[in-house]
Amino acid sequence: MITIQEQVDLKNFTTMKVSAKARYFCVVSSLPELKEALIFAQENDVQIKLLGGGSNLLFADDFNGLI
Repeated sequence: MITIQEQVDLKNFTTMKVSAKARYFCVVSSLPELKEALIFAQENDVQIKLLGGGSNLLFADDFNGLI
């Protein structure tokens, strides 16, 4: 079972360390957890972005979805 956090600052998850908040955030480590996150996003009608190492992503603003 995953834990969905709210208003998480993403600066510690990207290499540029720019502060931006995700409305929802969770860490998944298995396929069932990923499915659970996708269901959450669908039920709450929010976009989802997958974040790997954070080296190719820069948030210029807060993200109103699930990371």
